[in-house]
Amino acid sequence: PYCYRCPLGLEYPSCDVRCATLVRRHIAEKPNVSALVFEPVLGAAGVIVPPPGYWERIADACQDGGVLLVADEVLTGGGRTGAFLASELFGIEPDLVTLSKGTASGFPFAVLAGRAELLRRPEAATSGAYASTYASNPLGIAAARATLEVVERDRLIDRVRVLGEIMEDRLRVLESRFPQLGQVRGLGLLWGLEFVTDPVGRAPAPETARAVYTTALDLGLRTSLGGHILRLAPPFTLDEALLEEGLCLLEKALERVIA
Repeated sequence: PYCYRCPLGLEYPSCDVRCATLVRRHIAEKPNVSALVFEPVLGAAGVIVPPPGYWERIADACQDGGVLLVADEVLTGGGRTGAFLASELFGIEPDLVTLSKGTASGFPFAVLAGRAELLRRPEAATSGAYASTYASNPLGIAAARATLEVVERDRLIDRVRVLGEIMEDRLRVLESRFPQLGQVRGLGLLWGLEFVTDPVGRAPAPETARAVYTTALDLGLRTSLGGHILRLAPPFTLDEALLEEGLCLLEKALERVIA
């Protein structure tokens, strides 16, 4: 659901979310589909946020066809998008969810969560069914418990929503100032900046993205570079002053590269 570069050559909302219709067709026409594994927000692919209605339509098709809906929330789970699960923001309830990374502050840890009627089925109770590399690691479990306690105690998901609004406002201003910053998109404290050679042709500009990345790094701001896209994912615990400082450094980097 990459609206900025729609593979169907359409534009939202006049497209009527045709991409979701195509996925629904695959689900309906292929009786051997058992599960659909998905990222609510595509992370490494460039922080691609699906348009309203996309996941809702696909989730309905999965429910109608008896297809399990499995959310990969390794990146987004734990509150990064402003809800504990990004799936919540799209109004869907997956059958199974995978979590990791932020849920234990970076310690090796992973979760498979799901509906009780699924996880307790006889087919899922065979020996080794839930075996994994990090299963039952006491340090990882302790780190996860401590992390989730702090998230709840300090109401950090509420903080994500507040800081996310600040980020969006500031990034939208930068998007309007710099033509080579083709699109800014994200949710909560997860944002992607897509760089292009010009706003009309939208040809990817990885050189520009790398120049902004290295310039920001020299100024003291670390981002994540992937091709022609920069990803921003600051920690939940930063305050407004520190967020403002980081955004100012990003603005300086853009000014130096795109003068």
